[in-house]
Amino acid sequence: MRRISCAILLIALSYALLGPASYSGIEDKERLGYAPDRIIVKYKSHLDTNQIKAAQDRAGVSGRELTGRIHLVSINPGKSIAQSIAEAESDPDVEYAEPNYVRCVSLVPDDPLYSSQWALADIEASGAWDVTTGSSGVTIAIIDTGVNSHHPDLAMNMTSGWDFCDDDSQPMDVYGHGTKMAGVAAGRGNNETGISGVSWKNSIMPLRAGNSQGELYVHEIVQAIDYAIANGAKIISASYAGTAYSNAEYEAMSRAAAAGLLFVAAAGNQGSNLDCCPVYPASYGLSNMISVASVNSGGKLSSFSNYSPSRVHVAAPGESIWSTSHVVSEAFSAGFDASAAGWTLDNWQRSSIRSFSRDYSLTNSIDAGKYRDNMSATAVSPEINLSGAAGCKLYFQIYGSSELNCDYLAVETSVDGGNLWSSRPMLIDQDGVTSEYPRLSGSTLNKWITAYVDLSSLDGSSSFRFRFKFTSDAVNTDEGFFIDDIRITYGSGLEAYRRGSGTSFSTPHVAGLAGLIWSKYPAYSVAQVKNVIINSVTKIDSLKNKVYSGGKINASKALNNPDPDSVFAPDSADIQSEPCGSSGAIASSSGGGGGCFIATAAFGSPLEPQVLKLRNFRDRVLARSWAGRQFIRLYYRYSPPAADFIRKSELLRTAARVALFPVV
Repeated sequence: MRRISCAILLIALSYALLGPASYSGIEDKERLGYAPDRIIVKYKSHLDTNQIKAAQDRAGVSGRELTGRIHLVSINPGKSIAQSIAEAESDPDVEYAEPNYVRCVSLVPDDPLYSSQWALADIEASGAWDVTTGSSGVTIAIIDTGVNSHHPDLAMNMTSGWDFCDDDSQPMDVYGHGTKMAGVAAGRGNNETGISGVSWKNSIMPLRAGNSQGELYVHEIVQAIDYAIANGAKIISASYAGTAYSNAEYEAMSRAAAAGLLFVAAAGNQGSNLDCCPVYPASYGLSNMISVASVNSGGKLSSFSNYSPSRVHVAAPGESIWSTSHVVSEAFSAGFDASAAGWTLDNWQRSSIRSFSRDYSLTNSIDAGKYRDNMSATAVSPEINLSGAAGCKLYFQIYGSSELNCDYLAVETSVDGGNLWSSRPMLIDQDGVTSEYPRLSGSTLNKWITAYVDLSSLDGSSSFRFRFKFTSDAVNTDEGFFIDDIRITYGSGLEAYRRGSGTSFSTPHVAGLAGLIWSKYPAYSVAQVKNVIINSVTKIDSLKNKVYSGGKINASKALNNPDPDSVFAPDSADIQSEPCGSSGAIASSSGGGGGCFIATAAFGSPLEPQVLKLRNFRDRVLARSWAGRQFIRLYYRYSPPAADFIRKSELLRTAARVALFPVV
C-alpha cells in the first residue's frame, strides 16, 4: 500500500506543481530543428482579422494566416526563437506560440538493382485484388517531398495537388522520397510496366511540403493537411517524423479526424520505444490515426523500426521495398577538360592548377594565383533548352577562398537568352549539413565541396542560361574560386525504379490497403476502416509487446473477411510496455500502458480514453519543463511495481481510478 500511496502522491504532485503547459523547456526544443526566422502563433477565438492585425502591429511583427486563427509570424531581427515565443505568449490575445518545427523524411539508402516485390506477397495482396484493385474515387494524399507525376506507373493515377514550398500547382519531387511513397501506395498495376502498388487505381494527391533536403516544416504540413481536407482526400500518408510536439500540427490532424480522413503515420527509424521517446506525428494518439512499424521479409521487427504496444498499431513490410523513383537525367554538363567552348568568359579562365576530376577547372584566379581588386568577373554558360524538363537543379563543385564579407561569388540565371539576370541562392553541403547562401564569401577550407541551385521554378525554359558572377572591393585579394563538374539534372521518372528501407516504406503499404478497403466499402467510417486493418493482421510472436495489434497487415483478410464494427481487444501479453530508465534506455522491470502504467492497470487498456488523456497530459505538459521531466523519470522508475500490484485487485483498481479522476 505504501507503493500505491507514493505513486498517487507523485501524480497529484505533478498536477499541483506544473499546472498548465508552458515553454520553460524551450532550450531543449532549440536543439530539435525549426525555421530560424518565423514562429507559429494561434490567436484567441474572440479576435477578428483586424484585431489580429492590431496584435501583430503592437508586437512589431508581420504574419500570414495559415488556417483559422493560426498565423505564420516573422520574428524581429536580433531576437531568438525563445524570446519571440515568450513575447508572443505574454500577449493576452495569443492562445499559444511555438517554433515552426521541421520534420525529416526517414530514408535508409537504397539499392538500384531490381528485385521481386516480396512485400506484396507478404501482405497477401493478390487475395485482396480478387475483390478490388482500387477506385479513382478514393484519394490518397501523399504529404512528402512531391511526386514525379510523369512516371509511367503513376501518371494515370495522379490528381491535382499543391506545392506548399514554392506555392504553385506543380508539386514535382525535388528530393526523391515522395515518389517512392506514392508508388508503394498506388503505383499502377497490371500495365506491363515496372512495379505494382498495393492499390492499382486509387487516386494520388501530391502535396509537396518537403524541400530539396527532405525537410518538412510544420507550417507547410499544416497547409497540406488542410488542402487534403478541402479537396476530398480520404487518406493521408505521412512518412516523416520529428521529436517535438506541435500544437498546430496536432490541431490540423484533429481537423482531419473531424472531416473523416484516416491519417497513416510512420513510427520512425530510431529503433526506440515510443512510450519512452515519442516522435510525431506517430505519437499524437488521435482517433483517426494508424501508426506503422516495419518488418522484414522474415517477419521480424526491423532493427531500425520504432515500436510501442500502445502508440504503434500495426507493422508492414519496410525493408528492401521496390518502388517508383525520381529519376535524375542530365540536361547539361561541363568539365572544362577539353575546352570552354560555348562559354562567354570575362576575367575567368580554364586552369590546370586545381580540378575536381581529371585535369582542368574554371577559375577567376588570373593574376599570379589571385583575383584582382575591383574585379567584376562573369562566366556565362551556353544557351540550354530545358523544355520538357521538370525538377531541374544546377550542381557544381567549388574550391577556394575570397576576402570574407567583402568579395563575393553569386549564381545568376536568365530565361531570355541573357538579357535579364536573377540571383539564385546556393545550397552548400559540408560534412552532411546543408546550408543556403545568397552569395559565397570566405573559404572552402582547402577542399572541394558540392553546391547546388534549385531551378525548378524555371522548368521548361527553352532559352535558359546561368552565370557565375564574382565581385571584389578595392582592398585585399585571395586565391579565388575554382569550379568544376557542372551539371543540370532533371527528374524524368521514365522506367525508373529503386528500392529502399524504413518505416517510410511501411506507411504507404497501410495507406494503400485503406484505399482498397474504402474502394470496396465506401460507406465505412474512419473508425471502421481502422478496425478492419487492425482486426485482420497476421499475428507474429516477435511483435508481441511491440505493436498494439501484435501483427502485420494482411490485405486478403481485410478485404475478404472485414469486421468493421469489432473494436480490437489485444491480449494482455501483447500490450505490456517496457518502461524507460532515466537515460531513456529500456528498464528491466515490467509494466504497461505507454508509460502510464498505473492508469493502464486502473482502467484496463492503454487505449482507454482516460489513459490517452493522461498520456497527452504527460507529453503536452510534463515533458515541457525540467521539473516535469524529472517527475516522469521518477514515475518510470517506481510506478511499474505499483501497477503490477494494483492490477491484481479490483478494489485497488477502483481506488486508483478514484485517485486519478481529478487529473483526468
